[in-house]
Amino acid sequence: MFNTTANKNLIILHFTVFIWGFTGILGNLISISAVQMVWYRVMIATITLLIYFMLTRTSLKVSRKQFIQFLFTGSIVAVHWILFFHAIKVSTVSVTLVCLSSFTLFTAILEPLIKKQSIHIPDVV
Repeated sequence: MFNTTANKNLIILHFTVFIWGFTGILGNLISISAVQMVWYRVMIATITLLIYFMLTRTSLKVSRKQFIQFLFTGSIVAVHWILFFHAIKVSTVSVTLVCLSSFTLFTAILEPLIKKQSIHIPDVV
């Protein structure tokens, strides 16, 4: 009668939205600096991923080019997290989450400009 896969996916979606919003609330409640908060998040994620990769025996070998790409992307994400948590500290959680949610709009506008393509209105809307 009910599509269990769709229900499972809906529950995962709701849980993800809850965690996303709760991240801002926790960021506001935790008294350490934004840089420290990001450092602890990265350490927890690193340890968790290393344990997962060890249990699944996944190879961590990457080429030099891939390593540089990962380093670049990771640096951008780290700066984003630091700025996100700092914004929560100096503003409110709701204002910060509204700004965070608008990144898709800016991506839809900036990507064509960077790639020197025309902007597709349906992508922006």
